[in-house]
Amino acid sequence: MGSSAPPTKRTRNNAGTASERISDVNSPQLLELLKTRFEEQTEKIESAVREAEQRMLRSLMDRLDKIAGEVKQMDARVLTLEREVADLHSMRDRMGERVETLNREVENLQAAGQRLGALEARMATQCRETSSCDLRVHGVPYVEGEDLRALYHKLCFNLQLTPPPRVCDIFRARKSQQTHVDPVIIIKMLSPREKIKLLGQVGMYRREHKKQLSLQFLGFNSEALIYINEQLLKEHYLIFKEAMRMKKHKILTAVFTRRGLVHVRCTRREGVCCINSMEELSSINLSPDPLSTSLTNASAGPEADSFRS
Repeated sequence: MGSSAPPTKRTRNNAGTASERISDVNSPQLLELLKTRFEEQTEKIESAVREAEQRMLRSLMDRLDKIAGEVKQMDARVLTLEREVADLHSMRDRMGERVETLNREVENLQAAGQRLGALEARMATQCRETSSCDLRVHGVPYVEGEDLRALYHKLCFNLQLTPPPRVCDIFRARKSQQTHVDPVIIIKMLSPREKIKLLGQVGMYRREHKKQLSLQFLGFNSEALIYINEQLLKEHYLIFKEAMRMKKHKILTAVFTRRGLVHVRCTRREGVCCINSMEELSSINLSPDPLSTSLTNASAGPEADSFRS
């Protein structure tokens, strides 16, 4: 009894031996179980890989489809840009042709403007030459049934002009509806020489008697003044009017007309110059000369204020 093994130890050894026998007996089933489990895991992994591949493939296809759509849109935009570039080139060519046409038109207009300017200058010269024999008489009241030639001859007789300078026609200008002033009398002399003869006699009378002509020279019982001036074109009358204003302010010492043109003198020491435009008049070096005295002739003087074109 004393030599027998403890019960517990015996039991452990017996258990271990039984377990080893069970493992030895069940090893093929265990391998089969492991194989089955491994195959299941392999199938799951393969399924997950296939799903991942399909997802990646779908994503890649979607991306490729999107890229293909963008490429198509890009192609369409490129085609549109090519058409627009072609249109721009065509427009540039048309604009170049249009610019050339406009340049030719500008050159033609400039040439036409030069011809027009020359024509206007020629017409102005002709108009001035046509009116170079004309005189205007201001301040003569209109009388029903008046005989203007008789008034002219009476004027010449009182000026001691016998025979009187020859005239082509005498008439009154058309009355303006904007004023109640009697219209001026237009005297068309036969030649500039005849006009100068009459104006010279008028100037001589003014210098000798220190006064202006009056209606008494025409047979009227009145001391009202009359004025005889050269007929001027409108632009020359405006120059004449401005020059007379400057003379009144002692900026000019002499203002007169000759053959339809305005002549001025700045000081007694300077020569007379012909003024053809307002720009020429304003460009003169103007400075008052207190020592100078006003010079005048038959066509410049107090009558200038009543001169109308």
